[in-house]
Amino acid sequence: RRAQTLASVGEYADARAMLRKGALEKTRTDLRQVASYLRVQRPTFDQFEGLAVTGGLDAFDNAMRAVQQGVTEVTQRDVDVNARAAVSALEEVCYLLGKDTTYEKMKQRLEGGEEKSLENAARRDFLAEERQALADARIGAE
Repeated sequence: RRAQTLASVGEYADARAMLRKGALEKTRTDLRQVASYLRVQRPTFDQFEGLAVTGGLDAFDNAMRAVQQGVTEVTQRDVDVNARAAVSALEEVCYLLGKDTTYEKMKQRLEGGEEKSLENAARRDFLAEERQALADARIGAE
């Protein structure tokens, strides 16, 4: 949603950097893990929900790049529509995971049980990670 907000005000470079270096950096890997968790409930996850997320993010990124490059066929409306589609696809995946009551138990078991989860109890600061990713992107662009 932050990338969507940045794109809506014309900050395409920052929005694209956020897609590449922020919390969505490893989306494809995360989606493969989700597909393995949901393989019984949703055997076609990769072909539908997973593809909707990656395709939506790619379309959003491509639309922003086209607007940055001055392609007249692509408008701000295209960027907004693609952003909404990507957010909607991500929300659908979150809904599916929330609906699966065994997900958290399976994840905890795969990660080594309760002792390991207590060691990793510290929460990540996603906002600080995104700020750092944007700062890194700006440095790389200079």
